[in-house]
Amino acid sequence: MTSTPRNRTGGRSALAAARFRGDPGHALTQASRVHERHWVTQCALARICGGCAMSLGRPIAFLGTPDEVARNAFHLPPMHTACAEELRRTPGADPTWQLVTTAGFEFVRPATEDLDREPRFEPNSLL
Repeated sequence: MTSTPRNRTGGRSALAAARFRGDPGHALTQASRVHERHWVTQCALARICGGCAMSLGRPIAFLGTPDEVARNAFHLPPMHTACAEELRRTPGADPTWQLVTTAGFEFVRPATEDLDREPRFEPNSLL
């Protein structure tokens, strides 16, 4: 008997479990959390995908508005490319989101004097 895949923190990822079971209509369960500050920080520090909570490899994908892409500073957590594409296709997703892939990133916590008070990700090796 084979067990359901577990994420890096030991919990079962619903997306991984759905893919493991072969469910064609699986949904990103963590996607609703991509704007939560705590979740964004956890994804950065644990190097897990913001969509499925599984370990990140390369390439790493970021979704952002045209302004975020121009500034190279993203607010949504890092994701697998497939998870980012799936999130971009979900109902209610921002239609202006663009996908950027990278081999690495810096996690920037805002300083008191920063105008942008949200944690952000700055890719350092765009692909």
